[in-house]
Amino acid sequence: MRGRLTGSATRWVASPFDGTATRSVCDADQLRVPTKRAIKMRRSLCAVVIREYQESDRGWAEAFLNDQFGGALQARRGELIDVLALPGFVAERNGRPVGVVTYRRESDECELAFIAALERHEGVGTALLGALLEAVAECERVWLVTTNDNLEALRFYQRRGFVLSALRPGAVADSRQRLKPQIASVGDFGIPLRDELELRLLRNRPAGP
Repeated sequence: MRGRLTGSATRWVASPFDGTATRSVCDADQLRVPTKRAIKMRRSLCAVVIREYQESDRGWAEAFLNDQFGGALQARRGELIDVLALPGFVAERNGRPVGVVTYRRESDECELAFIAALERHEGVGTALLGALLEAVAECERVWLVTTNDNLEALRFYQRRGFVLSALRPGAVADSRQRLKPQIASVGDFGIPLRDELELRLLRNRPAGP
């Protein structure tokens, strides 16, 4: 995925076939085959606009997190953080939100606190991650926490250069007991939800000899 921020928003266009940048194709007349695959391809090729997250976004974002993620208070590293109280970006398609990412910076490090797409497998997450990485380009380390059941996240991040940096066995179970009882005991694909996994992306590393 390629794109560049120009002012407060940028257009990121993802090909559903190879992830390369391409032009936007939103006119149904340009897709001659009226199949489900053609309709999905049309949506994937329509431009995703990335803009800064604003306080006015909290209403719809909080409703989404309440429905899908147990609320804006997310547990990691033994504490709860309000991921919607942080700076971030919103992805829009045709004027409606289709994804959000928030982050927290400390010195030369950046935590990717939360990212989610309302439309999955259509380039939204890639566009949001790209906008975040550009916004914190001077940070040497970008890190995030996910859980042992989140296989799709592990695939997504590792394909984009992140590497596993820590495993905290039992950390989710501990957060369930101490911080957030509504955390489910069984996660995606029927996998018991127990552990935290940390991934990091190292940048601006000096070249080797």
